[in-house]
Amino acid sequence: MFTELDHFLRSMEYPCRPGDLVREARRDLLPTDLVEALGSLPERSYTSRWDVLHRTSIAEALPISA
Repeated sequence: MFTELDHFLRSMEYPCRPGDLVREARRDLLPTDLVEALGSLPERSYTSRWDVLHRTSIAEALPISA
């Protein structure tokens, strides 16, 4: 699932806000878990993929898939 999130975040235009991430995640038909995790991000402007992944705990919130 992390790979799917990483691919999605690489395709995003930055800066963006959590609402932008959720809208695009739904448009791209990402799994509900990912959409919910993106929606739970703190409300602020994110400037890059790295910003989303490393300045938040979104990667920790994702279920580990075997």
